[in-house]
Amino acid sequence: MKVAFKKPPQARSLGVSIQILCWNYKSPSENLKPWQEKMAEYMRESGVDLGWLIDRKARQVYIYRLGMPEVCLENPKTVSSDPVMPGFVVNMSKVW
Repeated sequence: MKVAFKKPPQARSLGVSIQILCWNYKSPSENLKPWQEKMAEYMRESGVDLGWLIDRKARQVYIYRLGMPEVCLENPKTVSSDPVMPGFVVNMSKVW
């Protein structure tokens, strides 16, 4: 599997970089682990401040912050980018 990530240009102009990746199961044989590994690698190598890996089927959001351990939120109502980008909140009912 090959996954390409890019920093959004608007995030660079704000002085922060955020990566959001929404993952959908396409078949029972697909696995989330390679996506988690790729996101962790991308966080280490690119200098992105914040990353979200969204698993829609399991209703989980994995949050990656530079220099911190990964955190998994189970079926959150909202996900916030604080303190990296204060005030940016996603209503997850629109995502699920």
